[in-house]
Amino acid sequence: MRYGAWMFDFLITLIAMLVFTFAITALSHRSVVGSNKDLIFVTGLTLLMFLLNFVVLAGTGGQSAGMRILGIYIMRVDGQPFSMKHAAIRHLIGYPLSTVLFFLGFLWIVWDPHQQAWHDKLAGTIVVISR
Repeated sequence: MRYGAWMFDFLITLIAMLVFTFAITALSHRSVVGSNKDLIFVTGLTLLMFLLNFVVLAGTGGQSAGMRILGIYIMRVDGQPFSMKHAAIRHLIGYPLSTVLFFLGFLWIVWDPHQQAWHDKLAGTIVVISR
């Protein structure tokens, strides 16, 4: 379920990136690839989309767009509310750490008794199914 949610998030981000690219190409009448300014603008919009999905949306409701589609959400292990601060730690610091060593941090949920990946351990979170 977690991987499926991540794939939905990836797909949503990819579609947004394509829309941004097509829109900027249409408005500027030149290829985004041929213009560093346009390429940086598309990259900035894509990063903004990432932040909105993984920090703002997840931090306010405990779910990214992909998690919302599949009915799973993020909870704090200590029972305290999950906030944007925790979402930023989990996604902006924890995700890159989880990719180190061939994505071992993501695979860690297979062996962990609480199914926590490294980014979950760092932020003190677990992922649960909505009921």
